[in-house]
Amino acid sequence: MVNLSADPEALKALEVLAKSRGWAVLRERMERELREAGRQLVSSPSMGIDEIHFRRGAMWAAEQLLNLPDRLIPLLTAEVMIAESHQSLKPAKRVTQDAD
Repeated sequence: MVNLSADPEALKALEVLAKSRGWAVLRERMERELREAGRQLVSSPSMGIDEIHFRRGAMWAAEQLLNLPDRLIPLLTAEVMIAESHQSLKPAKRVTQDAD
């Protein structure tokens, strides 16, 4: 598992993913599937309550996945900025000269 915390490369990878054609294709397909799942949910009068809850949960999870890059990018941006500011606050190492 990759540690995403304060990783500028992970942030860049997420930004590239969010702007990629592949992500756009995936997003379009999943949104279409979500709409179809919603239609099936409302057009099945004999569906049991447990199946309704299961399908609603699956739709919620799919939507969360679609929103993940848009939610992670600001969080990682903030973490990278905080890490960089902590790095700049570290005291500089002093070079001492030997007195001969």
